[in-house]
Amino acid sequence: MPEIDRLYLHRHEGKNLELSQRKLDDLLKDNADDQAVLWRLGRGLVSAASAMDSKEEKVAAFKAAEAPLKAALKLAPGDAQAHYWLARQMAGLNAELRTLGLAKSMKKELEAALRADPDHAAAHRTYGELLHQLPGFFGGDKKRAVKEIESALRLAPDDTAAYPALAEAYLEVKETEKAVAALKGIFAVKEPADPASYEGDLKDARALLRKLGAER
Repeated sequence: MPEIDRLYLHRHEGKNLELSQRKLDDLLKDNADDQAVLWRLGRGLVSAASAMDSKEEKVAAFKAAEAPLKAALKLAPGDAQAHYWLARQMAGLNAELRTLGLAKSMKKELEAALRADPDHAAAHRTYGELLHQLPGFFGGDKKRAVKEIESALRLAPDDTAAYPALAEAYLEVKETEKAVAALKGIFAVKEPADPASYEGDLKDARALLRKLGAER
């Protein structure tokens, strides 16, 4: 599904995300049990929810993403992408509802994704972010968070979301110089893995550099 994935990666342009979702809906009409279509449909719903303004709309969209992702996992229990996006769906709900209620389930899904694909860079990054954010009694681990996000960057140096995430993790363990170096690393990325995420990631990196007094 190269065209659908291309539209998704350029979802910040025009109505590409809406178009990719329509194409996925059309494919499901012909085969409701297409696992690859189902997880992509969930991916699109998660991303659409993240871009919405209203909390109510966001919560509804995040909840809507659960069904296709779980259906994908029922068809292929070991699929790394479905596990990863289900974790992202849970993260979105947690953020909107201001709760850690889904944190353990999210952790479980990310661990399943990494068992299925140890080189899944986005799962390493998201797992690291989760470990960074969780309190220790809830399974958080600041040092391991650093290692997970470092792994993510080694696997996918073009994943621009990992640079500010790694910097935040370094700051948590008092590694300011490494945080600054990580933030500056984003400027060397010429072809971002996720073009739609790039500008926001760049903005986050620049804001953190200003905060640290280390503007480029």
